[in-house]
Amino acid sequence: MNADWWYPVITWWVIIASVARRLLTMIGWTGFRPGPAWIPPLLGAVALAPISGLPLGRWLYGLSGGFSIPFILLLLDDTLSPLLRRPILDDSERRAGAWFGVSAAATLYPLALGLGPFDPYSLGWQIPAVYGMVSFIAALLAAIGNRFSLVILAAGIAWHAGFLESENAWDYLVDPIYGAVAALALVTDGAGSLVSRRRKPSLPKQPIEEITVAVGRSPRVMPYAR
Repeated sequence: MNADWWYPVITWWVIIASVARRLLTMIGWTGFRPGPAWIPPLLGAVALAPISGLPLGRWLYGLSGGFSIPFILLLLDDTLSPLLRRPILDDSERRAGAWFGVSAAATLYPLALGLGPFDPYSLGWQIPAVYGMVSFIAALLAAIGNRFSLVILAAGIAWHAGFLESENAWDYLVDPIYGAVAALALVTDGAGSLVSRRRKPSLPKQPIEEITVAVGRSPRVMPYAR
């Protein structure tokens, strides 16, 4: 069995575990204890359950198709972070992953549906065209110390290993679900930041104090507020 046979199984293990983690987080919002952090990965293992001779993950793959490497790695980071002392990716790196997903999806899918004179999906068969551009983005991220560049590198390694049945480079980098989830994450993150700023309490006014300002030899008293 090759990597492209097992990748869907691992993919659905990660997706189920990530959904379970979101649900447990929502339960925590209600005041109930969400349970240990190892529960989501354990629930994700249902993707390995054999059904008619095939793991459940393979059956789900037949219904949904494949998912890109960055999307699955971001979900894996979200799932495993509670189990680690330090998250694999920090907030800025996850935000970079979200912007990458939104930008790639917005570039690829509208044009692929015929909304422009050129279909960039065809470039995915010309590997240097896509990976030259993506390598440039990864180099820029690496230059500023953003580890999402390693996620992009992992997508390239996965392409060389043949993790997906597709040979198109775009399929390794982005998928419609990744683009939609990334857009939702950016919107909710922006809305949450806006609400936090609006709710930020104003600083109490300092009491008026008096200072003595020397003007020549004649001092005078001036009130001021800090």
